[in-house]
Amino acid sequence: MGKSSWFGFSFMIKPNSEIERTSLVKKLADKAVESRPIAAGNFVNNEIIKWFDYEIHGKLKNAQHLHENAFFIGNHHFDVTDELRQISAIL
Repeated sequence: MGKSSWFGFSFMIKPNSEIERTSLVKKLADKAVESRPIAAGNFVNNEIIKWFDYEIHGKLKNAQHLHENAFFIGNHHFDVTDELRQISAIL
């Protein structure tokens, strides 16, 4: 058996794709597959940032893309082959 993260399977929609994260996440949810945003996405979009002393260099284009177009699906320590097949069929 291959190795994978104990935490989750990350997905990022490529730039200029016709796929939208919101519709894909809804499609997964409709089939009882939970997903979550990638950690904090673009951290400077979070309310907590007002409490930090920070500098931003550049436009954070990649962080913003990740914020808007990435998500993960949880993983487990036990065999999830059947669940992965179900997710593959949904995608």
